[in-house]
Amino acid sequence: LPAAQKQPLIKRYGASKVAEMKFYEVFRLFEDSRGDIWIAVLNEKLLRWERAANLWHDYTQQAGLSPVRLISAFAEDRAGNIWIGTGSDDTRETNEGLLLRYRNSQFQRFTHAEGSPTGWIRDLFLDSRGRLWVASTNDGVRRIDDTSADVLNFTSYSPANGLSSNSTASITEDEFGRMYIGTWRGIDRLTPDTGQVENFTSADGLPGSFVEASYRDRNNNLWFVTDNGVARFVPEP
Repeated sequence: LPAAQKQPLIKRYGASKVAEMKFYEVFRLFEDSRGDIWIAVLNEKLLRWERAANLWHDYTQQAGLSPVRLISAFAEDRAGNIWIGTGSDDTRETNEGLLLRYRNSQFQRFTHAEGSPTGWIRDLFLDSRGRLWVASTNDGVRRIDDTSADVLNFTSYSPANGLSSNSTASITEDEFGRMYIGTWRGIDRLTPDTGQVENFTSADGLPGSFVEASYRDRNNNLWFVTDNGVARFVPEP
């Protein structure tokens, strides 16, 4: 660090301690229902700060993460299980969007053989019915209805089901139970009960085609972050 930035650290830890410290780039943060903070460090570690006891836990080895696999998404289900999505572009890794579940202080790994998608897992979303939705860069969207099952059952959505692209990046839900899937080609609105899919693009007012993030606010407005600006959408019945 530049000398000016080191001064506050030196005052707090001392010069010898600062010389030993390694500085990490934090890639993702997530707060669970217990108030604990999960921290994904770029190409390095998976950490959890246990708020009540003020303890740090390093889960890197327990989760079986390699140095070239990145944690890209977090979610928590109704049972308090923590879900972690990953991805890697490194040729030393398989092109699998490895999905992890932290339950009863243990990690369970779900690979493509168990139904997890290939490519990057870009987003994890728990809907109003308690189902977990998984957005991936290669295999569209997967849905898990029973998130506490020992063996997971994945429901797949792809262009064969009406999606505009297999490359998906974000998911949210409106107050009427319809799912909004951000893709590289706009937004796909899915009605799970019927399977109906409607596609929204720049022709409908989106400022860009790549919908990287999707969010529902407390007033039930939907917000979509694209590669060319932000859009707000107010759903109707």
